[in-house]
Amino acid sequence: MNICIVGAGLNPPFIEAQKKLALELSRQLARNGHVVHVVTESSVTSKREKKVDGIFFHRYQEHMCPPAFAKTIVKLNRYYKFDIIHNQNLTIKKSNLLMSRPLRKLGVPILSYFCLEPSLGFGNWVRLVVNDPKDGLMRMLEFNPRSITKLQLASAGKIVTSSNFLKRRLLETWHDQENVIEVIYPFIDVREFERQKASFKTMLDVRDTDKLLLFIGTHCIFRGETDFLEATSIVLRDFPDAKAVLVVPEPIPERIWSTISKLGIQKSVKFVRGHIDIAKVMSACDVYVFAGLSSVGGGSIDPPLTIIESLAAGTPCVAYNTGGIDELPKGRRLIRLVEPSNIRALAESITEALTDGTREEGGETLVGSVFDSEIAAGRFLSIYKKLAG
Repeated sequence: MNICIVGAGLNPPFIEAQKKLALELSRQLARNGHVVHVVTESSVTSKREKKVDGIFFHRYQEHMCPPAFAKTIVKLNRYYKFDIIHNQNLTIKKSNLLMSRPLRKLGVPILSYFCLEPSLGFGNWVRLVVNDPKDGLMRMLEFNPRSITKLQLASAGKIVTSSNFLKRRLLETWHDQENVIEVIYPFIDVREFERQKASFKTMLDVRDTDKLLLFIGTHCIFRGETDFLEATSIVLRDFPDAKAVLVVPEPIPERIWSTISKLGIQKSVKFVRGHIDIAKVMSACDVYVFAGLSSVGGGSIDPPLTIIESLAAGTPCVAYNTGGIDELPKGRRLIRLVEPSNIRALAESITEALTDGTREEGGETLVGSVFDSEIAAGRFLSIYKKLAG
């Protein structure tokens, strides 16, 4: 098949979960003999190769408006004759209607993969305004009337969500579509992940006996960076040699430095910046902590890909019970769930995981049965073929 995968920021290196899913899906489809075209915007940091891992990249001008972007795909379709258009990161925005309508006129079947919550809840938005007024005012523009959401979904073609939680959220607006929306969970290349696992403790300059608590994400308040640090300060009472490892982008906000100083944990915090091998990090750490509150503000897919990666690494995970996380395998050595914003409960669960000290062997087998990219690609391909007739 001639497959067009469309999305923002789909340029190697792929670090964020949404982009990693796009690359992995494209790779699996290309490995199976299909011709995959990724259409995305160019950027200062994007690689200029037109073909990467057997995938053809078509880059349009950065910040191109939706109608112009749609015209780009229309032009490409004249030459390549796409069998399917796959909208990788569907988001509900008024401007997207200006792009989806011209694409519908092409007559090419469209599949839209929805892996983020459709809107920012009022309570979370108020919290964002209090902590970061500038970002809060910007995100106020993301609110959409139900009529806009319904129009967007109706013009998005076949809808696939990354969790049952997101499916239920869409059905709140798009009634009577229970049998139309399918669910394909986030996925990773399990075999490749297993090959990449190795210790990186020497890189952090810590002792082999030090317990490592891992946080991965952005600095947005909804990713729970502050909650993680506060929980770490409590865990240090029982494990004084533990280290908090934060894989985050630069620069580090002043409020984070202030929190670290206020808690007095400067010597127990390690920042890891730049592109890293998640498999190595996950396998080296003792507990992965997901303290995110919302996939909208935090930019995390639902359920978070990092939790699936922790399962593959056999690394215990402690997480706030939000979104579709409770759809993932749970257990003493797998995922321990606590109520959102309950920092003390978060710290207690981390302490329990460290005290338990056991890792889940064969995590790749568990993940491979549900979250393997080869299986996911096969499911997408089956849907493509049905849509294409």
